[in-house]
Amino acid sequence: MQEFLPSTTFIAITLLLAFTGFGIWSGFRRGPLRQVAGPAALATGITAGWLSGTDAGYHFLEGTGVPWILRGPAGFLGIALITTLFAYSFVRWIGRKPEGEKESEHRVAGAFLGFWTGVLYFTLLLLALFSWAAVTETLGGKGVEHHWAVRAKSELVKNGIGDEFKDWSPIPRRHRALVAQAKLILTNPDALRRLMNMPEIRALAANPTVYQAWQDKEFRKLLNEKDIEGILTNERTQAILSDEQLQKDISKLNLHRLVEKALEKPTK
Repeated sequence: MQEFLPSTTFIAITLLLAFTGFGIWSGFRRGPLRQVAGPAALATGITAGWLSGTDAGYHFLEGTGVPWILRGPAGFLGIALITTLFAYSFVRWIGRKPEGEKESEHRVAGAFLGFWTGVLYFTLLLLALFSWAAVTETLGGKGVEHHWAVRAKSELVKNGIGDEFKDWSPIPRRHRALVAQAKLILTNPDALRRLMNMPEIRALAANPTVYQAWQDKEFRKLLNEKDIEGILTNERTQAILSDEQLQKDISKLNLHRLVEKALEKPTK
């Protein structure tokens, strides 16, 4: 007998009720201003991180052991976290209860805002799940549809939960296209040979970090098996991602166009 509600959908509905219920109770107890402190601080932190976090990460983490490709995201998270904490403390302070008062003012308004903050936090949790699923779908190989995050996303969308996020991915569209092209080119020996013979790629291959990866038997085995997930987690790949000068050289190339050109069948 088919269950009335699939397990993931039941958990999602339970969490939504829990978030909104706690938000109503918290808003009724705290009042509207203190209740909105969390969402307001979060919005401020994300905005600050979006505007200056990436540049700050590359500036302050230069010369450190943090991989070059991760410095932008690290700066975003750092600026967003610091700004969120300061904004939260400030809004909570200005929304404090008057001295001698035990009950907050406008408690009904606080409960109303509490309901919507609960919906917001549930949406953020849902977005995190969908992001995880999107990354898994992009980078995963065979059997990716059986991954728990992908299965959960599919079930929720099928039942009308989070349908507006079904195409969302934290990986930029251009990078997703490159990964898709990489999967295609790894299954096409002729295209791979054309790519490796291009002057731009040959110049990159001369880099010591890339050369060491190419000479590594385990890394070559992963390439031959078209194991995208294994390649991305391999220590040789991590070394390539940590090579600052190499990453700068790669960023100057139009990799999307080079791979696209390699996949084109040569005209006779």
